[in-house]
Amino acid sequence: MQADGNQSTFSPLKNIPTITSPHVALDPEPASSERSYALGLIRTMLPGSLGMVGLNPMYLDNMPIVGKGIKTPRLCMYHQGSIVPHLSSAHLLPDTNTAIVVLTNFMANNDAADWLGQLLLETVLDNPDKNDYVAIAKASAAASVALWPAMAKELETRREPNIPQQPLTNYEGQYYNIIGDWCIDVFFETDGILKMCFQRQRNESYSLDHYRPHEFSWLLTRDENVRRGKFPVVNLDFYILTFRAPDVAGKMQQLVWRHDPDVPSGEIFYRRPHG
Repeated sequence: MQADGNQSTFSPLKNIPTITSPHVALDPEPASSERSYALGLIRTMLPGSLGMVGLNPMYLDNMPIVGKGIKTPRLCMYHQGSIVPHLSSAHLLPDTNTAIVVLTNFMANNDAADWLGQLLLETVLDNPDKNDYVAIAKASAAASVALWPAMAKELETRREPNIPQQPLTNYEGQYYNIIGDWCIDVFFETDGILKMCFQRQRNESYSLDHYRPHEFSWLLTRDENVRRGKFPVVNLDFYILTFRAPDVAGKMQQLVWRHDPDVPSGEIFYRRPHG
């Protein structure tokens, strides 16, 4: 295949060296070994811990060391994915042209694709000191399940129930992000309970409970989260909405949602007038 009429041959693999080269240094484990970010891939020199872009680090204080006891260090490049209802992992060993890809069609109580990928990787490495991934998977699943009641307990600890409330009608409205492509709709239904939904999909609504002054919570239980087919977010701030900037009539004009832990101040959504 020729490009632009010249004799050079186009190859879809020509950018592989750039994609797989280290671009950002990450915290190495141990200090003498490489752990870096390429382009979509994490580079880790084994023995070392993997799984840092998956869900399992939320459930375990320390990730297991992969490749314990191998005779020479081995470079592993990996990537992970998680979106309802799928988990995936890919581990590459460039020195032997080995690729281990795990795809699932479910959301487990931990990042099962990661554990399966690491288990298969240790089989390929044939290292003498293999991890017990059955025990690790059970421990991480138990920790994952325990996070939901822990969030509910923390929510109640931080709640301020005796603060006088504004009329709930002051919070009604459709609040949009700055580019106008995401809506948080706050409304009443016939049961008289203040609710909210995303993208005006009122058939998939959540009850809002008073939390603190101008703040409401919509925390789910684990079982409710599963029934709704939601991604298992275990960050309590995700489930808090903060209203602010009332107009002269007391109607709130802004809503802050802290849906991204890397943006602790949250994203501002702006109320649009009806019509």
